[in-house]
Amino acid sequence: MLRFVEELLILIEEEQIPNRTLRYALAGAVLMDLALEHRIDTDLQALYLTDAMPLGDALLDPVLAEIAAGPESQSCEFWVRRIAEKGDCLHAQALARLEAQGIMESDDGGFFTLALRVNRSHRYPRNPSLAAAGEASEQEIRSRLMEILFNDDVIPSPRDIAIISLCRACGLFRRTMTPEEYNEVEERIELIARLEQSARALTEAIRTMTVAETQAERRLFRERRGSSGWPKASGWLPVIGHALKLTGDIRAFFTEQYLKHGPVFEVNAFGNSFVVMAGPEANLFMIREGKFHLRSREVWDGFKDWLGVATLLVGMDGADHRLLRRTKRRGYSRQHILERLREAVAVVERELTELPSDRPVPVVYTMQRVMTEQISLLSAGSSSRERIDDIITFNDAMLMVFIARRYPKFMTRTPKVMRARRRLELHIERMLNERELKLGDETNDLVDDLLELRHSAPDFLADTDMFIAAMGPFMVGLDTVAPTTSFALYALLKHPDVLERARAEADELFASGELTSESLARMTVTRGAILEALRMYPIGPALSRTVTNSFDFAGYRIPYGTDVLIAMTVTHYLPEFFPEPERFDVERYSPERRENVQPGAFVPFGLGHHSCLGQGFAEVQMILTIATLLHRAEIVLAPPGYRLKVQQTPTPRPAGNFKIRLRPRQ
Repeated sequence: MLRFVEELLILIEEEQIPNRTLRYALAGAVLMDLALEHRIDTDLQALYLTDAMPLGDALLDPVLAEIAAGPESQSCEFWVRRIAEKGDCLHAQALARLEAQGIMESDDGGFFTLALRVNRSHRYPRNPSLAAAGEASEQEIRSRLMEILFNDDVIPSPRDIAIISLCRACGLFRRTMTPEEYNEVEERIELIARLEQSARALTEAIRTMTVAETQAERRLFRERRGSSGWPKASGWLPVIGHALKLTGDIRAFFTEQYLKHGPVFEVNAFGNSFVVMAGPEANLFMIREGKFHLRSREVWDGFKDWLGVATLLVGMDGADHRLLRRTKRRGYSRQHILERLREAVAVVERELTELPSDRPVPVVYTMQRVMTEQISLLSAGSSSRERIDDIITFNDAMLMVFIARRYPKFMTRTPKVMRARRRLELHIERMLNERELKLGDETNDLVDDLLELRHSAPDFLADTDMFIAAMGPFMVGLDTVAPTTSFALYALLKHPDVLERARAEADELFASGELTSESLARMTVTRGAILEALRMYPIGPALSRTVTNSFDFAGYRIPYGTDVLIAMTVTHYLPEFFPEPERFDVERYSPERRENVQPGAFVPFGLGHHSCLGQGFAEVQMILTIATLLHRAEIVLAPPGYRLKVQQTPTPRPAGNFKIRLRPRQ
């Protein structure tokens, strides 16, 4: 049997419930469990301890001990507020327990969703210790509550009364039901919430505190409206504002402004203003509260309209985002590439045989070819080598017009872009048709999972959405793993001592004859070089978001509707996190130093519930590719004294004049 805290987190998942309300609800959930276990009792005035005997439950016993040691005859509000201070800890503990039971799953980015088996069966896995005694699997909480609310003949148990009361207190039913559905069951919700005294007392305390604080927040917002007071970034020019700064080294510009103005400042480009949230303060806010206040949808609306699609992972929020992310998780996972390491190596080796020996080779384009082909074979089951130039043309136009907004929209209608788009649509259509014929087989990659979702939920993932859903991995390869691998290769070539250590690791890897997760884990120098490239040359230096719920941050009120830029990688160059930040140092990530694990310090894969789904896949892919290159070829800069230039078109990457010479190694 699950505890109320666990059931509440299953119900909430990714809903935009204010963090303050969630903490109150988690506190109320723990206290309700203690009441049902006859450890406490309540009335409308006070909460009483009735039995201090521990339950042997790590979620409940610390709270029980605190009540036993605390002041007597305090109100429910007192204890809800006091336990809410431990809300983050309760949240983390409950998620860990749900994951251990196979009810929720986390991806490589630490994003939790309901496990696929539970989502499809609407039942929880049976407890192995009780299954032998004939215990049936427990009905999933959502389906159980809907059956109670929409069927007057079902009599709710005391546990059902308590969880319905909690959901009512934090407004969850209003968020998860349509207005018509809520109107149909509102009267029954109110009736059930009055049936149990302890539940009524605790939920009234939650509602009272939430309403009071919401009203105070609204008064404060009215007082501050129209006078934001945040500083303006320096370097503003007439007409264009900060446009030149925003198209240059954005990470350096934001770091400079953070050090000068603090975590909040305003930038402007051609009359469009953005509030920048920067530094560790912004990163921790995004991790803890971003999903309650910020949304990404508006950033991608133009691109979705251009393609005529409704479903786009990076431009979705809420339940739809959760469903599509869950579907794509396996194809983007670390485990998926670990199962097919030999195939990934074969792509690099094939590319090496086709490159000219001892002649300058453009690094970024070569890495784009390698990474895109690896992803294409592993995630889509077919080659895209012949379409690489079309993928680059299509991807760069899309990003420059709709995301970077540096090109006018007519650039998407140029003959070159239109030809690339048509060829890619035909390529993806042919690939999907081939896979449709094999859909009855054991599914094993991203495209299989997408096709299965389309068949099971055609109203969610339409035929018109499949093109961009299947194209996603290719575009990721172009603009994340390929530039990062190129940056890492440059850094290694500029540091011969580190290069030789990485080469020795590569030789040992292939000499062992086994490519496994354990052998890759020993590639500490190569992994350190990849992580340093991600730190020093972040591919995504900022995130664009729109404020959906007003909030206070760093002494400023950020109102609803504000366009916000989260300058997340400012921390990468702050010496309090990374001493001597301009120095390439692969030892930062060693077990002794672990500079990257400081909260909010190292965020190359994004933040919050939109963090990169494929970060585990990408790390393995980059380490394996560099190891194969170093093992198979002697590599030198061309020319030897080349100094790196970084382009911002459309995302940070080494300039096209970064080239190397390769000679086969014996």
